Amino acid sequence: MTEDEVFHANLDVLFEALGEAGIDAVEGYFDGYDDSGQIEDFWAIAVGERTDVPSRMVTHIDYELWRESGSASLITLSDAIEYILFEYFDGGWEIGLGGEGEFRLDVANRKISGELFIHGDYCDAERYAF
Repeated sequence: MTEDEVFHANLDVLFEALGEAGIDAVEGYFDGYDDSGQIEDFWAIAVGERTDVPSRMVTHIDYELWRESGSASLITLSDAIEYILFEYFDGGWEIGLGGEGEFRLDVANRKISGELFIHGDYCDAERYAF
């Protein structure tokens, strides 16, 4: 499997598990600075109400670049969300001057959307919608 195929396989598993658990969306925010990027917080939306992400296990494939393949393991749904988001966001927000943003995983449409604000030198900044 290629790295892109592994990402999409993990994304399919994630959206499938969220849908089976009755989750309509996952929303949250992230920030980073000087090599310390993190997903700050996220929560599930079910029937229009904010709730916890269900505690269940899903299969996740870790891509091994040196072998150009993946190996599967069981991880929590919350960890799967974080893995997907770190893979999805383009690098740069979590290092140097950093960045911040918010995201939404739309389960029915299988879509990731949100906004990313990259901090820049001398007050220059870049804002991206995705």
